[in-house]
Amino acid sequence: MASILPHAKGWRVQLTVKGQRDSQVFAFKRDAQQWAAQREIEMRRGSAVGGKTFSQAADRYLAEVSSKKDGAKWEGFRLAAMKVHFGDKTLAQIGQPEIAAWRDFRLKGDKDHRPVAGSTVQREKNLLRNVFTVARDEWHWMDHNPFQGVSMPDENDPRTALWDWKRIRRVLRFLGYVPGQKPETAYQQVALAFLIGLHTSLRASEILRVNAKTFNPATRVITVKTKTMKIAKVPITRRAVKLCKLADFTIDAPNLDALFRKARDSTLAGDFTFHDGRAFALTMLARKVDILTLSRISQHKDLSMLQRYYRETPEQVAGRL
Repeated sequence: MASILPHAKGWRVQLTVKGQRDSQVFAFKRDAQQWAAQREIEMRRGSAVGGKTFSQAADRYLAEVSSKKDGAKWEGFRLAAMKVHFGDKTLAQIGQPEIAAWRDFRLKGDKDHRPVAGSTVQREKNLLRNVFTVARDEWHWMDHNPFQGVSMPDENDPRTALWDWKRIRRVLRFLGYVPGQKPETAYQQVALAFLIGLHTSLRASEILRVNAKTFNPATRVITVKTKTMKIAKVPITRRAVKLCKLADFTIDAPNLDALFRKARDSTLAGDFTFHDGRAFALTMLARKVDILTLSRISQHKDLSMLQRYYRETPEQVAGRL
């Protein structure tokens, strides 16, 4: 709180904010009141962050928070880019105008950075906002929310791409897949991982965890850490059992992604992703089980999210009626 008292030269303002003091003398009381209000805001922000920069916050977040996540590598790349953008600005200097400028920069790009989609901005926003939240609530490095009042772009429309067996076979042939045989090359491992995904709906990182320790062929259950659960038990089909028995992966997710993209592009398969295989699996499984069973298989707690993975077209549905 500010103390404004008469002074020989007019009015004296005294401020104490979190142990930090400041004072000033003004000829008119009105000027003293205005300065006190503005200065108190500055001192609260400044004292809260202690001059900490965004780079310092990003480094600490990466070490203490991101390092405990599966997505630590992705967050590391994104935070590194954000450090370049925000530079050595203190947290107190980053407010709504700076966040809006960052949003527009990501959407429009420049000569050195390609523009990104609204969904990408949304994902990066979640990371950036979490850095500020932790810095404010846990570290007491700031006391404001720079995202308050800043609008963000809408998410992209859900994907509708659905793999078909003609494209799938082309990709598998390029990868050198041999049915019933354990993979001998990295390409063949990618092929097996792709097929397991098409039959189980597991994500790429989850597929790579399938091995003799995590898969029980007698119960047809895979026990792995998933994106949403530390320990998930995923039931699979009889066809998937034969594939999972061959699993003993030595490649990692980045290698899988790079090799799969090469196979897709080389076979002119179109704008399909490895993750679209999850939608293929769930669309096929939806014909066999009810929605609650399907959500148990996919590990979805939100049925509206599960609906995004059901990609059968109205024409395909009509053909089965």
